[in-house]
Amino acid sequence: MISHSWLGGQVNIWDAQTGELQRSISLKGASAGSEISLASDGESVALKVIEGVAIVSLKSGESKILRSEMINTTDSFDRFLSEFSIVRVALSPKNNTLVSFSLHDNLLRFWNLSTWTTNDIIVARHKVTHMTFSQDGNLLGLVGDNWASVQDLSTKKYLISTSPGGDLFHCDFSSDAKYFVAGGKEALFLWDLSTGRFDEKDVRGHNILAVAFSNDSRYLASGGTDEKIRIWDTETWKSMQTLKGHTNTVNSIAFSQNGRLLASGSRDGRVKIWEKKEGK
Repeated sequence: MISHSWLGGQVNIWDAQTGELQRSISLKGASAGSEISLASDGESVALKVIEGVAIVSLKSGESKILRSEMINTTDSFDRFLSEFSIVRVALSPKNNTLVSFSLHDNLLRFWNLSTWTTNDIIVARHKVTHMTFSQDGNLLGLVGDNWASVQDLSTKKYLISTSPGGDLFHCDFSSDAKYFVAGGKEALFLWDLSTGRFDEKDVRGHNILAVAFSNDSRYLASGGTDEKIRIWDTETWKSMQTLKGHTNTVNSIAFSQNGRLLASGSRDGRVKIWEKKEGK
């Protein structure tokens, strides 16, 4: 399990079974992190830091900083603003690519991590609160202020580009990229990308800040401001269990590869590991 420290400027690697800290990697040249994206092979992470974006190898412990000033601008005021411009990051499962979203100019930049150059630039239609790739790296999902989109990166065509009727905070793809799910204010939004069907689940009191599919796409977990985690059956899309234990907002969740463990992070300063029991 991977976590990052906002004040410490480091990445921590934990044993999910024992809860023991295995390793801490110091981010040289970076002061603090606010968002983390784990590569699909589990060998590296991208971390949003004040200076820009840090790419950290979990094997070697080496880190590189993509600094905000590398974003080309000739205006001195724009250059100053760009120091705090990159607010979202996501690692692609293929092509050694990172995508970043800059709040100041509303641009999505696709970075080649070998050359530190941009392969492509897309103008975001709205402010981005979260973005994620499908597991095959072919689709990019974005959510924001009353807006959601899914783009096929090979054709540049949008499979979804819509205002579902509420602000969205987090999103995820099922492993087979059949479903795209977004969480928002007292609502869970579902898109079946194979049929185009859209559905909305009313979840009163459950403002969703984090969603995550299990690796087999059998379950979806959602966490939010009610301090609870809901487990959804993706065949019926009914809530089948509610996990209680945090004392503040749940803002991050992730399943283990085998789906037996679920990690949740909260503003109560705690990370909890939940284990699936047989028959439940």
